[in-house]
This record gives sequence, structure tokens and C-alpha cells, in this order.
Amino acid sequence: ISSAQESFIVYNGALYFTASESATGLELYKTDGTAAGTQMVKDIRTGSAGSFYTNVNNERQLFKIFNNELFFIVLNTNQAELWKTDGTEAGTIRVYNFGGVGFPVYSVKGETATLGVELNGFLYFAVKYDNGTVSLWKTDGTSAGTTFITHGFSNIQEFTVYNGFVYFAGESPSNGNELWRTNGTNSGTNILYNIFPDDINFVGKSSNPSYLTVFNNELYFKARGYDYTQNTIIGSELYKTDGNTLTLVKNINTATNVVDTEGSGLNLPKFIEFQNELYFIASDNQDNEYDLWKTDGTETGTLKMVDNLEVSASSIQFQSPIVYNDKIFFHNFQQLWVTDGTNGGVTMQLTDNGDTTIPIQTFSNPMLIMFDKLWFSGYTSDNKQELWSVYPSALGLDDEMQTPLQISVFPNPTSNLIYINSTQPIQYVEIYNSLGQLLSATYRMKKIDIKYLSSGLYLAKIKVNDNIIAKKIIKK
Repeated sequence: ISSAQESFIVYNGALYFTASESATGLELYKTDGTAAGTQMVKDIRTGSAGSFYTNVNNERQLFKIFNNELFFIVLNTNQAELWKTDGTEAGTIRVYNFGGVGFPVYSVKGETATLGVELNGFLYFAVKYDNGTVSLWKTDGTSAGTTFITHGFSNIQEFTVYNGFVYFAGESPSNGNELWRTNGTNSGTNILYNIFPDDINFVGKSSNPSYLTVFNNELYFKARGYDYTQNTIIGSELYKTDGNTLTLVKNINTATNVVDTEGSGLNLPKFIEFQNELYFIASDNQDNEYDLWKTDGTETGTLKMVDNLEVSASSIQFQSPIVYNDKIFFHNFQQLWVTDGTNGGVTMQLTDNGDTTIPIQTFSNPMLIMFDKLWFSGYTSDNKQELWSVYPSALGLDDEMQTPLQISVFPNPTSNLIYINSTQPIQYVEIYNSLGQLLSATYRMKKIDIKYLSSGLYLAKIKVNDNIIAKKIIKK
């Protein structure tokens, strides 16, 4: 395989992805993790043009697992078609051709584009036509079972399954971009809320619902609204619905930026559930920056938790957040950060912290949890791109275990030696960097030489009487 390995997905015990060869273009491959087990599944579109969209920045989730098969869009000659595979060449087949006047499209959800969602044995997706209109379709995975539901949209985004319906943001000429839902029938596809008025012509008709997220059996999203009592446009804020009642959870940014128009509290909220609350990025216009907030679904329970990290007085980017080891890890200005999500708690940068044994820069691609570790891609000081992992023990920023043993480490910070004061014999001392990687181990010693370490934060795990106590060490 020469280049452009993209769009990875695990399916039926193998890793599937697209890759490019000069003779075939971008096609479908799979691997079992060995060189011998890495092969092209099928050269779908013969010749060098290739069958798939390029996906360098992972802006699309090209594949969708449905009915134990892998579905995707194929770029065939002058048209796009819906295909599927069971992992074999013979089982990689066309599901439906839309007659040359329409083609299936990936619909935006949050910050990526997806093929669709599954509900009650059907895969729901959007089809765009040559005249620019977009229709809603569904399939059971067969050509005969691929059917049209309804039309009249200029865009369909944010497919989300909630309480027996498929919810989506549908843009129509009469109502603009508003929240819709479908049960899979034409008559059962309706606009649910026309959140923003249609008669304020100078600002359009749309509330633009986006980032649809199910949390605590309610549907949360970002949308623009209107305060009819004050005759004021509400910027993009946090809403929720149970399918019957629409609620503005909190109007976070009430500052008026133009006449009768408030600023937006939410821009790219990047919702993530953590400790039974919904965390997201928002701005209350106090410092003109976006910070980390959380909500329990109530106005009083919607609170700012972590300010802008003091990164050049910039907003938190909060890219590719993921929960691991009871903390939220995320990329911020091409660095790996971690937070426990509390005011005054642990929020810190892990990479490029002066320790030359860890990356100086990371990529904003999604991180992955495998083998009880968090994996990410990073650059080292010699400009090499490598795969890195964070161990479960990373960032034990308070003592990992509380015991009756009295142990102290001094001097701290230090430039060369640390001494361990313990009333009981020391069994061993292990030194870890901020990613949780073991750097050294000594046995039955109270004096540890760390002058070889770069400046930065380290963790010492000290075992005494079969108890392990963790202590932070700062190397000057």
C-alpha cells in the first residue's frame, strides 16, 4: 500500500480502511494486524480513479455498520451509489443506484459527516439531486428495500435516534433550518419545532439546530431562538426536548452585540457526557472567550467549570474530547490536556511540558482506548510522528492511595536528588512521566538520583509494607 490510509473502522475482528495505489486509486482494504493479512477487499471502480472520497482530516465517517455489514458510498463513473460489504470480494456489492439524477450524501453531525443512523431495522440517509434538492430515504440493506420517504429539503443534517424517531435538522424554503423527526413514513415526517420566527427577514428564518445529543433521556442541541416578551433575538444557546416540550436550558450569553440581538453562548459545544452531567464549551461573554461548562439539565445546574486554561488568553479548543480513567482528555492548540472537570481541580497540559521523553506536539485526530490505554499521535523533539499512549496511572495528581503510612519526599522541587523519609522499609520506588510511562525503578533505597530527567512533572510510586503511595515530583 503506497499512501493515504484513511477512515479506519473495526468490523468483524478486522480493521477496515481506504488506501491508495497508483494503479487502483483509493479503494477498500482490511487487515488482521499482519502483513500477510493485509489486503484489498475489492477493486470496486477499476482503473486509477478510485472509489472513495478522500478523508485526510477525518471529516467524514465513511463507513456505517448496519445489519452486520459495512455500508458506504462509492464514487462510480459520473455518479455515487450505496454499497455494502461482508468483508469478502464476492460480498462487496451495490445496494442501490439512484438513476443518475440523485446520489447518497454524508450528512454533517457535530463536526463530522456520517452516512446515516439505524432505527427499527432500517438505515436512514439523505439523497441529493441534480437540481439541488435533498430527500430522506431509508434501506433495509437490499435494493428492493431501499425506499424514498419524503422530499422538499435543501439540506438534511444531524441524524439522531431518540425515543423511537429519527430526529434531524431539515432546511426547507418555508421554515428555514429547523428541527424535524420521522418514524419512517411520509405522513410521519414532520417539523417538530419552528424555533426561530419566519418573518424577521433581515436575519433569515433558521434556528439552525446542531450537535444533537441524547443525555438523560432528553435530546440536547444548540439553536438560535427568539424572546417574544422582549422582542429580542437570542443567539445560539443550549436547548433540550423530551419530544413534547421544548426548553431553553440556559441563556448563557445575554450581552447584546447589535440592536435587539444577543450574542451566542454556544458555537462549537462539543458535548460529552462525564460523571452523569453533560460537559460542553460555551461563552458568557465575561472574557470574550469560550470555557468548559457543564449542565444537569436545569438552569441553575448549568455552570462554568474550567476557564480558558490561560493559553495566551485564548478559548479552550476542546478537540476530540474523550473520557478515560475518570478524567476528560482533549487536544488544545495541538497539545494533549486533561481535566477532572471541576473548578479549582486538576486541569493541565501533558505534552510539551519540558520533558523530552514525551511529545512536543499532538494531532487533533480522535483518540482511541485500547488495552486499557489511551492512544494518540504526536511529534517528538526530533520531529518524528509516532503513536503514543497514556497509562491508567497517568496524572495521579493527588495521592493514588491514602494509607496511615507517613511518607515524605524532599527536596521538592529538586534538580538532582530526592530523599524519601519513611518509618518503614521501602520495597521499591518507580518514577513515571506525565503520560504514565515507567522511567526508572529502584529497590530498598531512600535516595533517588533524578538528575538525568528533563525539567517537568513526574510521579513517584513508593511501595512500603505492600502499600503503594504516589507522590508528585517536580524536576527543576
